[in-house]
Amino acid sequence: MPAVFFSDANDKPGIVADGRTIGGNAVQVWCLLRFLPMILYDAVCMQSQAWKMLILLREIVELICAPKVSFSQILYLNRLIQEYIEDRSTLYMFDCQWLQVMLLTS
Repeated sequence: MPAVFFSDANDKPGIVADGRTIGGNAVQVWCLLRFLPMILYDAVCMQSQAWKMLILLREIVELICAPKVSFSQILYLNRLIQEYIEDRSTLYMFDCQWLQVMLLTS
C-alpha cells in the first residue's frame, strides 16, 4: 500500500452509515475513490463491469481534479465521460441521453 501523505491522513474517507450512502465531504469521498481499488484489489472480480466503471470514474475524477491539464487530456476526458455514461446506462438501465446531448452540445 502506498504511503499516506499528510493531506490524505486528514481527509480519511467518511463512514458508511446505512450501507447505501457514504458520509463525509467531497475531499473524503475523493480519498475513498482513490484508495478503494487498492483496498479491495484481492476481494473483487477484476472483470466485473461495476469494477471497471469504478476504475473509469476514478480516472475521470483524477483528470478533473488535476491542477493542470493539456488540450489532449481534455479530449481524452471527454471520451472517458462518454464511455462512463454509456456503460452506466447499460449496466443500470438508466436513460442518460439528456446528459449525452448536453455534453456533446457544450
